[in-house]
Amino acid sequence: MKQIKHTFEEKKKMGGKASMWNLWHGCHKWSEGCRHCYVYRTDGKYGKDSSVVTKTEKFGLPLQKKKNGEYKIPSGNLVYTCFTSDFLIEDADEWRAEAWEMMRIRQDLHFMFITKRIDRLQQCLPPDWGDGYDNVTICCTMENQDRVDYRLPIYKESPIKHKIIICEPLLSQIDFRGELEGWVEQVVAGGESGKEARVCNYDWVLDIRRQCVEAHVGFWFKQTGSYLLKDGHEYKVARQFQHSQARKAELNYTRTKEDDVTLTNEDNDLVAEYIAGTLLKYSYDNEWKYQKLNSAQNGGGTISSSGIQKPSQTQSAITGHNNTIQTTKASGNSANTSADLLTGLPTALGFNGVTLTYKDYTVGNQYPADNYVVSVPSQTGCKVVAVEMTLTNTSGSTVNLTSSGGVVLKLTAGSTAVSNYASMLKNDITTLKNVSLAAGESKEVVVLFQVKESDANSLAGLVMSATSSGTSLGSLTIN
Repeated sequence: MKQIKHTFEEKKKMGGKASMWNLWHGCHKWSEGCRHCYVYRTDGKYGKDSSVVTKTEKFGLPLQKKKNGEYKIPSGNLVYTCFTSDFLIEDADEWRAEAWEMMRIRQDLHFMFITKRIDRLQQCLPPDWGDGYDNVTICCTMENQDRVDYRLPIYKESPIKHKIIICEPLLSQIDFRGELEGWVEQVVAGGESGKEARVCNYDWVLDIRRQCVEAHVGFWFKQTGSYLLKDGHEYKVARQFQHSQARKAELNYTRTKEDDVTLTNEDNDLVAEYIAGTLLKYSYDNEWKYQKLNSAQNGGGTISSSGIQKPSQTQSAITGHNNTIQTTKASGNSANTSADLLTGLPTALGFNGVTLTYKDYTVGNQYPADNYVVSVPSQTGCKVVAVEMTLTNTSGSTVNLTSSGGVVLKLTAGSTAVSNYASMLKNDITTLKNVSLAAGESKEVVVLFQVKESDANSLAGLVMSATSSGTSLGSLTIN
């Protein structure tokens, strides 16, 4: 459809913009492909029950506007919809009509969602759906032959303008039985990610591609997965290379039909990079994101709109105009400990053979402020306070560190006490995973807190305390 082609061109002109719209969160495992669901895996780290489906605060995002009257999601964007749930899940039946209406109003956007519940589509459609909205692509997951046999006939006959089959995680060889030509625009194949991932056989990928080429259907090998079987050898592929290794295989196939909605190789690269960094977003202003931050070079410890510049060791915290300037307050000798907090915390986390020392703390709009890093931005009305420490291996041999959990850290700022903010940063001491330290080696670690701006602007008598199974581990007072 030429209209969709145009939206992709617009997206490219804007620098390849895409948006995530997670209007509700939570799901119920539905088939074999759900076994190691990334949403469940991520929620589980933070004690969140993924089976509870809740409406998010960003439900109305497509119609939300900036102060200048422009939409928050610019015209021409590709909008990944409901990627932390299933758009057709029964729990969201009461909200879905309003969601369809927003898609109908924003004809200048193209919405794409993936479902395992294609058998519920007919009872979930809006009255004016007809044979489908021009600006909506509905993708259906078929992870093995069993799901192909069940879902493909339903999907093929469903009134949808733009259809894409998702074979991810690919769990078996798949035979589409010659049923692809003339109705589906693209097939996506990819292995499973994560430590518990099941092996993806490269021959399965090649066979799907062959079927797509014969049927003149677009094909995209999205990712290898964590474990790829190829030529009799099983390869373990690190997460950061799973998309690039799939791309290097040069298997992607694009049909030449003028009105196609399928993505080009360039678009595929864009989508892969985008999804890799944003699938864990719970909202438009996500908790964790890849972003390019500009370093402040003007000294004096100011925060620009996108970065933090630390002050000198002797400089105290500074608050600038409109509370937009926050700096570090640091002194290696300004922390006092009681009840052996720095000794008790590593032990409670399951760390043996290491010592913990206080280093510094920072206050700002996000942490950290390095270029191209996973960053934790401040929540609305808050600042991020990061207490930085150093772990040192004093055991004389290599130690492996994985946080055991069960420790609650609190930061008292003024009259307010807040619990630590568990993040996905690789140096968050509460969520360390498989960190290896050689004898004598040190690692900078951090504990994060979301502190109200009113308290963060005048920090005094800052105290960090910790408990484990109700037992106090002591406190750290920062003067």
